[in-house]
Amino acid sequence: MVAQPPSFDGFLRQRGYDPANSVAFLRRMFVDCWSQPSFRAFWRVWNPVYGYALFRLYLALGGQQRPRLASLVVFVACGALLHDLPMALATGQPFFSTTVAFLVYGAMVAWERPGNQPPRHPAANNVARIVLGLAVGAAVQSLVLFSWPAP
Repeated sequence: MVAQPPSFDGFLRQRGYDPANSVAFLRRMFVDCWSQPSFRAFWRVWNPVYGYALFRLYLALGGQQRPRLASLVVFVACGALLHDLPMALATGQPFFSTTVAFLVYGAMVAWERPGNQPPRHPAANNVARIVLGLAVGAAVQSLVLFSWPAP
């Protein structure tokens, strides 16, 4: 039996948001997220609007039984559908660097060990991981497009 997902307000409260206080809500979303003690915790706090929809997708994919697989699929879907597809449609060019970056993020989250010692500088750690994913995505896209035969 699949557990019912929490309501949006319940989801927000589980992640430390106060839906009634818009200033605190925005601070948590754009400032507090960076200082979370792990990369997984960063993603749990970052952008709760998309996060709720993506959490529901995670549950629909059986995330409680197969958390690593569900996490990877959700991250790839997020990169592809919310970032690269709109960019490709807007520019008329192939675009997949964000999907690759989100695959890297999903792998980092899926294989993060819960009991690890938090980093000494969590904000720097989270920023470095974001930059690493973007760099890998850009490098893969450049390599693929560079070797792609010209029309």
